[in-house]
Amino acid sequence: MPFNPLESAAKGTLSTLVSMAGRKVTYSRDGAALTLTAIKMAVNTEADRGDGVVVESTRMDWVVEASKLIFGGQPVRPADGDRIEELASGTTYTYEVMPLGTDACYRQMGPYPGYWRVHSRLIGDDSE
Repeated sequence: MPFNPLESAAKGTLSTLVSMAGRKVTYSRDGAALTLTAIKMAVNTEADRGDGVVVESTRMDWVVEASKLIFGGQPVRPADGDRIEELASGTTYTYEVMPLGTDACYRQMGPYPGYWRVHSRLIGDDSE
């Protein structure tokens, strides 16, 4: 494949964005956990219940570098039920990875296979 300077610059920009604007989070699955850097993105969604009522909600997406998601020495893909914990202002917030509507729980971030956009929902915090 020929060198594409625009694609190369975009990949570098995404990598820099994750390292500069990302947050340290704990990603866990089946009792195993790892720390990685992720960008947190609020996603506003609407769903029509079919009776004229539209339900609005906010979910959280996380941009993570695919090569950092390793369990048992093997690279893995995000899975429904995985957990992401974020410490903010002294409170730990727990998010559960889950599908966004009929989409899978993650997708490739744009045209670059090195990053995933992981869909989640806040399920609790330790301030209760």
